[in-house]
Amino acid sequence: MKCYIVRDLLPRYLDELTGEEASGEIKTHLDTCESCRTIYMQMGADIPQELSLEERKIDFFKKLKKRLRRQEAVIALSAGLVLLALMVLMKYLNIPVPYNQEHIAVGVEHTIAISEPPYQTMWRDLDLLDFEATKAFLAGEYEDCERRDFVKLQYSGFDNTNIQKYGRTLNRNGEMVDVVYFCATRELWDMLFSGDHVQEERRGGWTIIGNLDDNTVYHAYTPRMTEIYYLPMRSISRLAGLSDDAFDAERRKGVLVWSGVI
Repeated sequence: MKCYIVRDLLPRYLDELTGEEASGEIKTHLDTCESCRTIYMQMGADIPQELSLEERKIDFFKKLKKRLRRQEAVIALSAGLVLLALMVLMKYLNIPVPYNQEHIAVGVEHTIAISEPPYQTMWRDLDLLDFEATKAFLAGEYEDCERRDFVKLQYSGFDNTNIQKYGRTLNRNGEMVDVVYFCATRELWDMLFSGDHVQEERRGGWTIIGNLDDNTVYHAYTPRMTEIYYLPMRSISRLAGLSDDAFDAERRKGVLVWSGVI
């Protein structure tokens, strides 16, 4: 058997796939041909490397399986984080509530400044004076005391955390006007899981005390026209960035709740 034939058959011979007669002839040739025998020995030495390759293939699939498991864990964790983020979003995203006149109560408090320690001045509602204060008032002891009218607004079904307000003094055609916008909001979570139900026992609101700024209660101020509008929006604070004209124009989108001179 010639060398080139033996060399072609060596891979099959190594795998014991050659016939009995052919195997005998190959063996006889290898015993007498040093060149073919060298090639045969080299091919035989490569067998362990082939086996190592198979082992590497098995190891590759093990690593692939482990990697897929890690990816599944990452996907599960990501899904959990997305769900948590959605829950947080639903909890903290406020949705403006449409205007409902039945939930709003607006009243005017007629007050008088009475000096009482430890305060420099205590504003007292004339309708809520105790017996002694009422007696003194009727006797004319408070004639020289300053008097003011405060607007008190209350929105039922929502607490103070759900009530937003923002006001500004405007020059409208030469007249100074205090314009106040307010809105009630609900958490998206509350709307999704509580529907249209509102808790009537909850109360939110505030009092307008002299030219918008509550701190002016102890300072001089000029009574002037005040307008209060209900303006449904998620964040009333964005109105702070508007010009006076744009701010005043927002009233066309709202509902006038109260107006008068205070």
